[in-house]
Amino acid sequence: NAWLSSQACIFVLKAKYVKEGITLGEKEQVITVLESVVTGLVVKTNPTKALNSYVEGQPLNLTGLKLEVIYGDTSANTTLNYNNEIITYYLGDEDIARNKVVTLADTGKTLKAKIDDLEVTIGTLIIDSKRVVSVAVQSSPNLKTTYTYGDTMSFEGLILRATFNDGEIREIRYPNNAITSSFMDKTFSEEDTLGTTNIDVKCTIDAITVTTSFP
Repeated sequence: NAWLSSQACIFVLKAKYVKEGITLGEKEQVITVLESVVTGLVVKTNPTKALNSYVEGQPLNLTGLKLEVIYGDTSANTTLNYNNEIITYYLGDEDIARNKVVTLADTGKTLKAKIDDLEVTIGTLIIDSKRVVSVAVQSSPNLKTTYTYGDTMSFEGLILRATFNDGEIREIRYPNNAITSSFMDKTFSEEDTLGTTNIDVKCTIDAITVTTSFP
């Protein structure tokens, strides 16, 4: 293999000693030129996306990863981008596609790169479960926000924007079992203070609850 083998080029130099047209002697010298030998493989730059920042369901993203092939003659060292076709990637003992979709079962596994018999460890994958991290009230033009005594609180027209730890933003509209509030079915009376009141809203997705309020 061109990456791991060394080859020799052999040159034979011949010299003649000539005086007044007469050859007095000849001498040969053999010169052997060896191709620089590959001695190692190292990570030159890590992937832009940290290996401990993945959420289940995301594809592996190795953009930014560069490997360096080390030769005995360091002036011949070669840098390879992550998508070079001669590189094979392994997660644990399994060879994988470089855009593999990760799962929770992959957490703690070691990601490695191989070129023939050379191997280098890139790092350990840490996979987080997907979860909602925040919620906000989205523009809800049909939501009633002005009440008088005797009115019952209504959440009709409420639109929430839930943000997940993988960057997904999901719109949730009332009525939805995920939406609850201490003001559900509340009828306003003279016991309630006049003026603006913050209405709490809870959003529960996969047993995780996040809270916001309006107006």
